[in-house]
Amino acid sequence: WVLGRHVQMDTISSNRVDSVIDSIEVGPGSSKRPVVLVADDNPVNVKILQKTLEKIGAGVHVAKNGAVALEMCRTTEFSILMLDYHMPEMNGIDAIRLIRKEGVNRDTPCFCVTASSTREDRDLILNSGAQECVLKPIKRETIYAHTIEYCSMEEKRWIRDSYRGEKDKSI
Repeated sequence: WVLGRHVQMDTISSNRVDSVIDSIEVGPGSSKRPVVLVADDNPVNVKILQKTLEKIGAGVHVAKNGAVALEMCRTTEFSILMLDYHMPEMNGIDAIRLIRKEGVNRDTPCFCVTASSTREDRDLILNSGAQECVLKPIKRETIYAHTIEYCSMEEKRWIRDSYRGEKDKSI
């Protein structure tokens, strides 16, 4: 389960991912590829997040720690930020606080990924400026749900169309 905005939220079961994406109601119009920054020092977590996001058509940029993420956020506008809580050099909390003070990603939706389920850590994460606290182990359905929730209408169109295209390729 995911603890976000101080409310327990159920994840979407894997057999419902298709219906969630197919139910995106955004009508006709232009689409734009969502671009997500993933900051994590663990290569396994990076790979899981990257593959999950690429499956729904998102572009993914990777930072190995919070300091690198902060630098990237100064020059590149992202659709969503996903930062690990515990990283060397600069943790996700400190990076989020600094990102919120300056640059083009001040208002960009941000998820903090953590293995800690304590109320203190969750409160610290949400008070730093993150919209969601995503608990490990990472579930792709949770990432899909939050990504879709926080994307713009143009990005939702891209996700819907990209996912349908990938699904058609596998048939």
